[in-house]
Amino acid sequence: MNIVLIGMPGSGKTTIGTEIANLMGRKFIDVDVTIIEEAGMSIPDIFAKYGESTFRRYEREQTLKASRKNNCVIATGGGVVKDRKNYYPLHETSYICQIFRDISLLPKDGRPLSQANNLEVMYQQRKHMYEFFRDNIVNNDKNPNSVAKIIIEDFKTFCW
Repeated sequence: MNIVLIGMPGSGKTTIGTEIANLMGRKFIDVDVTIIEEAGMSIPDIFAKYGESTFRRYEREQTLKASRKNNCVIATGGGVVKDRKNYYPLHETSYICQIFRDISLLPKDGRPLSQANNLEVMYQQRKHMYEFFRDNIVNNDKNPNSVAKIIIEDFKTFCW
């Protein structure tokens, strides 16, 4: 079973996911990185050249590929929850944990939607989607190692 991390852009999915993978000896997959590799360009460039709909297509494809792996830690993009088609393959093979970080602490650099939108409004629009997707929510208000250990313990409880 995979561990999938969802949450707002900049909430700490990649940092905490890397920590979980290291602690558990699992492969780490960052869906945003696989999108960049597949598209051959950065996420801001995808948005600028092709728009959000093309980015979401890449995201859906790479999320599906990642969900087919086993015993991995997967960091999704912040907007993966905008498409319910992403839920079903993830839910079938994974424990899904939302990383929550105070909106005022979320970075905007290199994140086209974060730069173009009010993050509080964005979170309110996505909140019910995160709730639908997740099996658990964990606050990112400690160091990454501590948050990772909380998620690992909940994952073990979830699986047994």
